[in-house]
Amino acid sequence: MRTMRQTTADSNAPAKSKPRLRKFHIGTGQSDQEVIDQFVVRQNELDRILEVLAGNIDSDSCQHLLLVGPRGRGKTMLLVRVIAELHIDAHLAEGLLPVRLMEESQEIFTLADFWLECLYFLAKACEPIDQAIAEDLRASHAALTAQWADPALESRARASVLDAADRLDRKLVIMIENLQALSREADSTFGWDLRQVLQTEPQVMLLATATSHFAALEDAEQPFFELFRTLHLPPLDTEECRQLWQAISHERVDTRQIRPLRILTGGSPRLMVVLAGFSRDRSLRQLMDHLVELIDDHTEYFRSHIEDLASSERRVYLALIDLWQESSSAEIAARARMDIRKVSTYLGRLVERGAVLVEGTGRNRSYYAAERLYSIYYKLRRDRDEAAVVRNLIHFMVTYYHGTELTELSRRLVLEAKQSAGIREGLARAAQEDAELRNLLQAQGMQVPQMADRRLAARNISASELSGESLLSEGAVGAEAADTLDQMRRLYESGDFEAMIRLADAFVAADLDHPAVDPAVEARLVSLKAQAQLESGDSAAAIETYDALLARFGDSALPKVQVQLARAMVNKGYSQGQLGDSAAEIETYDALLARFGDSALPEVQVQLAWAMVNKGDSQGQLGDSAAEIETYDALLARFGDSALPEVQVQLARAMFNKGITQGQLGDSAAAIETYDALLARFGDSALPEVQVQLAWAMVNKGVTQRQLGDSAAAIETYDAL
Repeated sequence: MRTMRQTTADSNAPAKSKPRLRKFHIGTGQSDQEVIDQFVVRQNELDRILEVLAGNIDSDSCQHLLLVGPRGRGKTMLLVRVIAELHIDAHLAEGLLPVRLMEESQEIFTLADFWLECLYFLAKACEPIDQAIAEDLRASHAALTAQWADPALESRARASVLDAADRLDRKLVIMIENLQALSREADSTFGWDLRQVLQTEPQVMLLATATSHFAALEDAEQPFFELFRTLHLPPLDTEECRQLWQAISHERVDTRQIRPLRILTGGSPRLMVVLAGFSRDRSLRQLMDHLVELIDDHTEYFRSHIEDLASSERRVYLALIDLWQESSSAEIAARARMDIRKVSTYLGRLVERGAVLVEGTGRNRSYYAAERLYSIYYKLRRDRDEAAVVRNLIHFMVTYYHGTELTELSRRLVLEAKQSAGIREGLARAAQEDAELRNLLQAQGMQVPQMADRRLAARNISASELSGESLLSEGAVGAEAADTLDQMRRLYESGDFEAMIRLADAFVAADLDHPAVDPAVEARLVSLKAQAQLESGDSAAAIETYDALLARFGDSALPKVQVQLARAMVNKGYSQGQLGDSAAEIETYDALLARFGDSALPEVQVQLAWAMVNKGDSQGQLGDSAAEIETYDALLARFGDSALPEVQVQLARAMFNKGITQGQLGDSAAAIETYDALLARFGDSALPEVQVQLAWAMVNKGVTQRQLGDSAAAIETYDAL
């Protein structure tokens, strides 16, 4: 078959002037040539569709097609481009007539509704071809619609459509979008009735789209099983992204420049078009407005697809889209607070679904969401965090633009930041992570305060614990044990955690009555084994090891062993939190407080302080802000006068976290009061970890004052900082 389809120009040639590509309403009010001019990628998919349609012309039965791809992947553009081809190609136009139904076919519940919709849009399709037939179809539609209670409505409407096909001497290509929604919302018999017609009427073929490969396509008990030839639309690859970007922005770009753009958009043509607006206008505010509009239009779609995931898969997916960058399984596991082995399994399932893409192999494997719009949706709708979206957009811009172009961009961003708090904060976040951007903003005289985020409690392990420094100083271990502890330190520093586990096992006695080494040393080695398991991402195994340690030495009266037990309980709680079991985590911290709450050992008191801060943080994660604040207050009452540096660090963390929580609850006055109490209590501290909390407290205090409208007080706070 010879077609007149137009292809893209040489990709190395300068981009010619073309109409701006639309994000929505593609084809409406546009000529066939304008549609063709917009069509830049998906040439292979177009060829495959046209091949099937051409084969249907002289066939006794028609092959029906289903295009599958998430929103923004280019399905509507393909349909409109097919329509243009069916108009301009003489052979195709002679045998086929496209009938495109409304994008959201919300009036179709029965097969009668379906044929009435076909009749309505067939009349529109006939207008340029045969006015008389178009008038007849409009009259038939009006008459049949008025007789909606007629039991024969479906057969009469179908007969009108098929009669028009005979009069036109063409087969009808009926185009339905979002078939998955129609399948879900229509009457239970609709699918079977439609299947029967499609299998018996060679004058009608279906070209449909769906946002996913929904279950009804794969179930032999469902009507659409093996009815369609399915064509999946993958994300655009780097070269396709380069061609599309060059066509819509009229900028010559190379592969190095386009890769960060592909990562940012996930190869979504629609997002590419949105970002091209920034390329033309250089307005971050307008870009954000377009993205918010895009999210508003797709909120229900995003929500339903996320809710369709199984709970564990959903948790992993939400962690990934919240990270909004290529991330390792370990990073995703940490964000999801789940065991890395389970996370790897769920990531594999998400990759099979097409929701997640993977790059690299082995330890270099990284994952990212196939649809970046989900990350934008999550940040704007879940966190209401415009600054997070701005931050990621700016990281792309810094990678994409260079030299004087980047300098000019920074000048424009600084101007926009003066008018928008979200852009201002997003710039600050990005500047903290990129030295070049930070220097450019400083050159523009911009100083933007940033509201600090609370950091999740980290595991609690020190250099002295790794080396066994305190035990060695007391002469508590022999030469062999000292050498083992030193080996454990070196293995930890080199990242050989499996060797650490083997070495610890070699020194742990199987016989409780005949320990191989001193109990304090053995407890230290078991604790380090659990630490190695944690570093390997095996939180479940680490919990088992901590439980074994507690079972073996739980009744010990030896101070050095009690220190190890207390530390083990803190790290066990942390590990339970990593697995997503916050209730068990809090229970472990409570057990620690009950077991060692009255201890006078300074090292144990440090662990108690750690546990209380972690407990409060977990309560906050569970949404129990009142209990969280109560826990911080209990810590301050219990250890508020402590002179132990490690405890003072935890006190500062608790006060800082308390201030953030009060601010999140809308009690700005209480938050400022807490920050002031922190500054009064630790303002003269020389401890670096405390000084960090003090600095952030002053930043947050200033931001809060500014939000309250007291800019003078905010400036005074920043000056004091």
